[in-house]
Amino acid sequence: MGGFEELCCQLAALEALAEGSRFIRKGPGADQGLECYRTYADGREVGWQAKYFMNGFDSDQIRDLADSLQRAMAAHPQLKRFIVCLPIDLQDNRSGRKLSQVQRYEKWRDESIKTAATQGRILEIELWSASSITERLGRDTPAYSGRARYWFDTVRFSSAWFCEKFEVPRRNLGERYSPESHVDLPIQQALQALSRAPELLIEPAAWAAEVTYRLDGAARTLAPHGLTFAVDRIKHACELLLDTLTGSPATLDVDLPLDAWATLSAAVIQSIWSALTELQDKVAEKDGASARRDLFDLYSSVDHIRRELANMHWRLANKRELVISGQAGIGKSHLVADFGAKQLELARPFVLVLTGTLTEADPWEQIRGQLDLAQISTNEFLGALDAAAEAAGCRAVLAIDALNERHGVDLWETRLQGFIAQIQRFPRLVLVLTVRDTYLQYLPLKGLEHLVHHGFAGRAGAAAKAYLDRRGIARPSSPNLAHEFENPLFLRTCCVYLDAENLKQLPKGLEGITAIFNFYLSAVANKVENGLRLIPQQKIARKALDGFLDACAKYGDFGSLTLDAANELFERFYNSGGRVDRSLLSAFLSEGVLTQEAERHEDGIVETIRFTFERLSDHLRAERIIAQIEPADLQGSIRQKPLAAYFCPNASWRYAGVIEALAVQFPEQFGYELFDVLPKDAIDDPSLADAFVNSLAWRAPKAFTQRTVDWVFTLCKLTDQSPYGLLLLVCTELENQFNAEWLHHGLWQRPMPQRDAVWSVFLAEDNLSEGGAVESLIEWAWEVDAGEVDEQRLWLAAVTLTWFLSTSNRAVRDRATKALVNLLSANLKVAAALLDKFSLVDDPYISERLLAACYGAVMQGIDRAGCTAVASAVWRNYFAGERTPPLHLLARDYALGALLYARTAGQLPPDADIEVAKAKFTSPWPLEPVTDEDLEAYRKRGYGDSIFSSTEEHGDFGNYTLRAWLHDIMRLPRSLAGQTARQLYERWETDFKVKATAAQLHAYSALLRASLNYRQRPGRGWFIEKEKDQSPRLWKELAQANIVFKDQLAPEMLAEYCGFAEDHLLEATRMDDDDRRPPEFDHAPIRRWICARAHTMGWTEELFERFDKGPHIDRERMGKHRVERIGKKYQHIALAEATARLTDNLAISSYENDGKLRGFEYGPSGRDMKKDIDPSLLIRSTQESNWASTPVTWWTPSSPRLPFGDTELLRSWVEVESDLCNGPEEIEVASSDSHQWFVVHSSRHWEVPGQRRRNHAEAWSRITCLVTRLGAGTALATDLLSEQRTDASRLSGEGQLETFLGEHGWRDGKEIRLSKNTSIGIATPYAGIVEYLSAEGNTEDNSLEESFTLHLPSAAAMKLLDLRLRSGKRPEYVDAAGVLRWQDPSLHTRGAGAGVVSRDYFLERLARAGLEPVWILAGEKNVYAGQGLGGGDGFGGRLHHTTVFTIDGGSLKPFGQKTDLLRPRKEQLEALRENR
Repeated sequence: MGGFEELCCQLAALEALAEGSRFIRKGPGADQGLECYRTYADGREVGWQAKYFMNGFDSDQIRDLADSLQRAMAAHPQLKRFIVCLPIDLQDNRSGRKLSQVQRYEKWRDESIKTAATQGRILEIELWSASSITERLGRDTPAYSGRARYWFDTVRFSSAWFCEKFEVPRRNLGERYSPESHVDLPIQQALQALSRAPELLIEPAAWAAEVTYRLDGAARTLAPHGLTFAVDRIKHACELLLDTLTGSPATLDVDLPLDAWATLSAAVIQSIWSALTELQDKVAEKDGASARRDLFDLYSSVDHIRRELANMHWRLANKRELVISGQAGIGKSHLVADFGAKQLELARPFVLVLTGTLTEADPWEQIRGQLDLAQISTNEFLGALDAAAEAAGCRAVLAIDALNERHGVDLWETRLQGFIAQIQRFPRLVLVLTVRDTYLQYLPLKGLEHLVHHGFAGRAGAAAKAYLDRRGIARPSSPNLAHEFENPLFLRTCCVYLDAENLKQLPKGLEGITAIFNFYLSAVANKVENGLRLIPQQKIARKALDGFLDACAKYGDFGSLTLDAANELFERFYNSGGRVDRSLLSAFLSEGVLTQEAERHEDGIVETIRFTFERLSDHLRAERIIAQIEPADLQGSIRQKPLAAYFCPNASWRYAGVIEALAVQFPEQFGYELFDVLPKDAIDDPSLADAFVNSLAWRAPKAFTQRTVDWVFTLCKLTDQSPYGLLLLVCTELENQFNAEWLHHGLWQRPMPQRDAVWSVFLAEDNLSEGGAVESLIEWAWEVDAGEVDEQRLWLAAVTLTWFLSTSNRAVRDRATKALVNLLSANLKVAAALLDKFSLVDDPYISERLLAACYGAVMQGIDRAGCTAVASAVWRNYFAGERTPPLHLLARDYALGALLYARTAGQLPPDADIEVAKAKFTSPWPLEPVTDEDLEAYRKRGYGDSIFSSTEEHGDFGNYTLRAWLHDIMRLPRSLAGQTARQLYERWETDFKVKATAAQLHAYSALLRASLNYRQRPGRGWFIEKEKDQSPRLWKELAQANIVFKDQLAPEMLAEYCGFAEDHLLEATRMDDDDRRPPEFDHAPIRRWICARAHTMGWTEELFERFDKGPHIDRERMGKHRVERIGKKYQHIALAEATARLTDNLAISSYENDGKLRGFEYGPSGRDMKKDIDPSLLIRSTQESNWASTPVTWWTPSSPRLPFGDTELLRSWVEVESDLCNGPEEIEVASSDSHQWFVVHSSRHWEVPGQRRRNHAEAWSRITCLVTRLGAGTALATDLLSEQRTDASRLSGEGQLETFLGEHGWRDGKEIRLSKNTSIGIATPYAGIVEYLSAEGNTEDNSLEESFTLHLPSAAAMKLLDLRLRSGKRPEYVDAAGVLRWQDPSLHTRGAGAGVVSRDYFLERLARAGLEPVWILAGEKNVYAGQGLGGGDGFGGRLHHTTVFTIDGGSLKPFGQKTDLLRPRKEQLEALRENR
């Protein structure tokens, strides 16, 4: 938008304000005759049109105005007032011969008003000329005068101006802002939301697009079932939600309707639940599968909105003030400075003010002075800033950093509320304040939105690793980092010391918080000595810190000294001569080891100096207390003054930090716990108990003794908590005797049910509690570079994670599996050792997932030589000699997969024989019978316990889960594999005829006649009125003939007939198909067997019913079912065992097999619906844009210019062959490092956000690469252009990956096979080269955060291009030298999912194989009616386009283009125009 248009819009926004009115900008390119308009509660609208007429006002300008008015009235039926804005004053020099400019305007105005009246419209037309605009800018109101300053002052608020003013405070921050060591943290999203970043405001439109798409699918699949009321209810609920999401975007000065979005989302979800209930009651399970799936997809889309709205950043989008507090050195200044730098890079207004540069005078006057704006008033400044925000389309941020610094308390205590009130007058301004947490009580901040900045807290491992990686320093290989590592200043100081000492990692053996603090103090002292050029041997800096602590104990409050006292003390150690750059105190303050605080006393506020890190101060104080204890009389020393004062019930809370430090140092020094020497009731003191708990992770390993464990159990018994939550804190500590080996020994001694009752239930209830030991270990193991971890620590972590696999909490189990995969991937010898250690574990849940983790680790391909060790362990424990493989379908699959991978990698041990292994997949048959009488024992409460009730035919497990596992298992023996049902029937018939009597043959002939009559029934009885009762009658005759025939058979012959032939004859007759597959095995006896087996394995109500019916269990019909019943674990184990026995002994046949029987095969085809996790896939999500409009990226370098608004404009656009985004630059692209790539697959989709509910334009296209014989590219290109190729599925150019990611390329190995596709007009043989992996979040695998798709080279393409997977953490493909050759860029960068291949490498490998590539870029431009629920009949046309590219002389060249326009039918066009 031009400058004049922007000025007019800003002035218009200030006009005619009224309650309930809304001001709406139209945006560039879509004005429809108006730049902006205001709509009122009664429906009327006032619109503004700016015309930058500078060179006259004659007939051309009048025509321009008339055209704008005509379009405005067409688009806005409620327009009552049309305001014309001109940058000139019209001349009124009337000469009599020619109309003046004023007369010309008045004539047009009057005629336009009359014309509107003839159309039944009441219209006013008003002129804002230059003088009118000048009058408004001259009004003595900040909103107007500020805009005058912004638009016409000599000082312009340009991007360069903001950057220039930011540079001064940025430099003044010094080391507090270090962009080179920046780590992204979630709190930055809060600042983006507060500023109303445009990126945030486009999200609702993307949500709406997704919901609309899913709604259409649900409505389509529900309608055939007659559930019209359910469909209407969902449509109505969705319509209300979509209207609010896609309504006119909120301007910066109004609130977003967050509460309405949340309420309407909940209403949609309720309507979906109601529809599911009705579907379940009225439609058979099999028939309603598609509708259930589409309802679930719609639920997932709406639930995503609900979960997003609960996030912090959306809550802040309607706030205008934010206070950020935190400890000293936590990174508050860095946070706001980094945010400001990013805002300025995007040309968004941002001003940073440092309180440390202000005095106790008027803050506004000082701020304007620092900005060189002393000549204007505060209101003018804020008004201009408000105008700059409106022009930028983003709120302007004024950040006041460190309210506590220098004169901060005196400055802000009485002025802050007025300061805020002045900003609140300007709706597009937001205020960010940072303050040290200890000053919160001294400043008037009550009522302001408040966030605590925790530094790297909660992400200490990942953030510290990123920080250290940037500095080239290896992070500690431990899942537990000291809390101080969450503080960027603490971390930076340690890094500087490491740099100075030329070290690249923290010293090994740095165990316990005491050792860490000593290291830190050495780092600080070293840096201060270097900075002040002190003699290191004199240790002046460390002595000064010790002296400060002694003085605090002697003269201060044992924690701080007054500023004067502290300065005097440090001067005694080193005289600064009055120079700041020579001052020890200044140096310690600068380094962050000491901090300056304010304390309120009776006579005013006193500035004090204390240690920045309170825990450091506490530990130093504790050292001095320990020194006062007599080792020979520990109890006496503690219980006597002065030490007894620390442990008094009324005083212990005061000294909580010191007591926690003592809880660490006391056992380190003396080998006893504090509770050993304190009175017996000390454990009842919450402060003492907390100190003990907090000490466990931070003490030296030798100080963790049996007495420690005893007190852990005592404390947990008193608090009704599991001791495992505390003991897991030390599970990976090498020197701690109570580490994972101790845990293993204790758990191993318990049988599975008793172990599950305490351990598995603990894991399930812990539920990955934030910051807890379970979550910390899993997150660390998943993210750590396994090659950096000490092997002993790796072993201990692996043992612990293996025990995590026992739980029914799927989030814990799935994530622990992935974490274990990552941890083992670089050291497969540890994986082999784990298999040995757990080979006899009595819990199939553990053995199955351990095998999965080992297989996943092998498939990472990082330690290929280690494959031998894993394969040997698998062979040794499950197949060698008399050993038998697990009686568990998935466990067998993983074990066999590990052997197959080793063979493929050339690492299979010589004693392992895969065929012998397969031959061992045998089991007893049949299943042990379980009668209804046997199940009576489980009917203790009428309907039965949770195992019994859920395993019944209509129970969740007996219905959904069991059928998913057992489908396609026939009731015929596996020995018949290879034969068809028709062959088996014919064999029975031949045998029957040989031994049948005349009467039997006669009855059989009658049965065949009845079968033939039914097959040949005229008209099939469904469509002809007089014959519609034929089918039931003929079927009844067939059934009667079957009864007569069976009555003729002797018992032995009857058994043979009923065993197979009867079912086949009747089913083949019913479907008129002799190749029908045999009947499946009856599920009823399996349900009974599973119910009994779950109980005999040890599940009892006494052990588990409290948990299984407790609040932790997820009982929603849809979703992840994150926490399942323990009973369901036992059911899963029983089902996996039953399935293994069934497939060992019975044949398999799918519908597509045409009645042919086959044996069950382990691997991708055998997993089918049974797998719940891909152990080789270690990513949790990607940046794929999915159904959102595709952004411009390096691999999608352009996007079409989509019109919106006027229907005729949309129709004109769709008929023009432009905006196709179909040039060679869409395929031949360059990444940011200038490497050249070819896009071989990409699906792109574009729409105007927020327009889907109106007549709108959409465009999409897909890039597909095919290969053909070298020299045949032209022929294939010609074939491809014979018709439109928008339906890529017909090309068969890609397929869905059936294998695990890590199996792809070797377990599904294929050669490139060129073939014709004459059914779609392609006579030239070709092949596709892409396959896609689809991972679904919110379903089975609880380690995935969201659904995503990866576009991979096909198995044949992998072989052709000599590619291998890099790893499951980086699913991209490299050549033999490890060079990246194939990637999906959306893995790391938001954009369209795509497959891209290294250009020159691709062409060279294809040429070597005698092949060449051909590309199809095909898509559509469409104009649709506003998508009311289920869509409408309105349609404006579709332009199909297909462009084909070939390689000519080594360069990508367009071969040809085909376009076809599908025009709308008359009734479609009428519906479109009616819809608008």
